[in-house]
Amino acid sequence: MRKHFLILLTLTLGAGCGGKNSLTADEVTAAAFDDLRSEVTAVIEDAERREATVALIDKLESDYRALHDSVLERRTRIRMLNADYDASRAEFIALTDELEVGVRAARKAAALTQRDFMASTTADEWALISKMNTKTMQAAIAALQAI
Repeated sequence: MRKHFLILLTLTLGAGCGGKNSLTADEVTAAAFDDLRSEVTAVIEDAERREATVALIDKLESDYRALHDSVLERRTRIRMLNADYDASRAEFIALTDELEVGVRAARKAAALTQRDFMASTTADEWALISKMNTKTMQAAIAALQAI
């Protein structure tokens, strides 16, 4: 009996403390973009190129925020329409077509900014920055998947 109590107590305490200091996916993404900015600042020695590259990271973060918002809007509006029992198939098609345009545009903008960011670095700089870039992109994708 005591063994069961200890297991239950451990599970209860673990569940209660588990989320206390946890970061949201958005907070992890913001921190990853900050880390990427720090990495770029440390690696790129030319002040003008460094400033331009950090500006591209700012734009990339903004693009991912816009993509996140587009995906969230798509999910929310489709759920709202789905809750309407009188909604027709034509309404669903029109809504999904409309929302997909926004998501695709946001995705394309982020991809183009990522390309520009990569092009703003030398091969040697990119070799040093690429791991942090991968971590940042993984965080951004995880935030999108968490919607």
